[in-house]
Amino acid sequence: MKKIFGLGIILLLLTSIPQIGTQEEQKEQIIFQDDFEAYNVGTFPSKGGWELVWDGAGDRYQVITDTRYHSPTKSLQLLGSYGWSSVAQKRFSTDASIIGFEAYVMAEDYPATMTSASVGFWNRNKAEWGKYYAIVEFASDGYIRTLTPIGVRNLQPYVPGKWYKIRLVLDRSTNTFSVWINDDLKASGMKTENAYEIDALELSSGWGSSGRIKCYFDDVRVFAIRPQEYYLGVSKALLISQKAADYVISKAVAEGNGLKWPLQSTYVHYNPIFESGAAGVGYFLVTLYRVTKNTTYLHYAEKAAYWIISQAKERDGGLTWSHYDDERPREFSDGWYLTPEKSVSGVGRFFLELYKTTGKYEYLNYAEGAARWIINVGLHKTKHGSYVDYNPYHQAAFGVYSYPQRDVGLLFLDLYEV
Repeated sequence: MKKIFGLGIILLLLTSIPQIGTQEEQKEQIIFQDDFEAYNVGTFPSKGGWELVWDGAGDRYQVITDTRYHSPTKSLQLLGSYGWSSVAQKRFSTDASIIGFEAYVMAEDYPATMTSASVGFWNRNKAEWGKYYAIVEFASDGYIRTLTPIGVRNLQPYVPGKWYKIRLVLDRSTNTFSVWINDDLKASGMKTENAYEIDALELSSGWGSSGRIKCYFDDVRVFAIRPQEYYLGVSKALLISQKAADYVISKAVAEGNGLKWPLQSTYVHYNPIFESGAAGVGYFLVTLYRVTKNTTYLHYAEKAAYWIISQAKERDGGLTWSHYDDERPREFSDGWYLTPEKSVSGVGRFFLELYKTTGKYEYLNYAEGAARWIINVGLHKTKHGSYVDYNPYHQAAFGVYSYPQRDVGLLFLDLYEV
């Protein structure tokens, strides 16, 4: 069995962090919940306290249906029209500082513009068209994203006709929230404002639905969490992360003015890449620094960066990094050159996070260098569109895979936003 110092540890930690959500679920105080089973098909669920704020494509489309559902046998269907959304809301009142919602959401298709389905906290009376404080929506670019008065962040791609479990927990005392999709943590520390103004949960089919994209909602609930229980879960996960970081730091090996970490299996390798390498370790440490503000973690993340920089190779108008494994330990004396996040695009992501954390342009230059190499050697244009080659130098079997498109696409989007 391989002993992996680096991403193996990091993945263990990252899979433990979303368990905070599971702990919260055990301690929730339900404010309201609705599976839409108590209403007649073809009616709007007014008797359950729901209000139809705007009627989108018309009242007859904003109804309970039994054609689509997450839990048998009914859900709420909404249909917006171009320039006029369908919005349903259910008001609630609580003084709780930590509130959240959970809902299963499905959109039938991608909207041509704007958004289709959305769910979030809002107040209809705080702005002409309502004020949104923390919302998750299905956008025309094929991404589920979260939106606040302060910013927007893409969370993950979505597939039309598929149910997605959306969970959001908001700390109104700090105006910050986290989002999970299908129980995977997708965003944390998202900023909003004046969250105590929230007085309702909204479900909507945006005007991007254009009278043709029906949106469905099921198993909706709003809850509160007592602060001491919420922070107990967060503190436990943070403690685990810090202990793992201490262990990872203890395994660092100095080289020049940088640090590297061993991947130990049949052979010992020191890889600069994200998967089982220094970039993955550094990404974990810089993320932990952002949470704790402990400069020790930032120091070791930058030491990882120094070693990765020493391993950079200028090729084909950009910067790239090779790695080694046990599949063919001696066949490629210069290592493998691959595009996905586990390899070069992951190195670029690490440098980009360091730049966003420190403001040092050197890190941005290396992130852009990785992107240039991917574009120059990995990006191929066809009459049907473009794709990124997984193994651009064709060192072994190669082909077109979906995950390099995702990994490289996310890196490019993040670089564009920066």
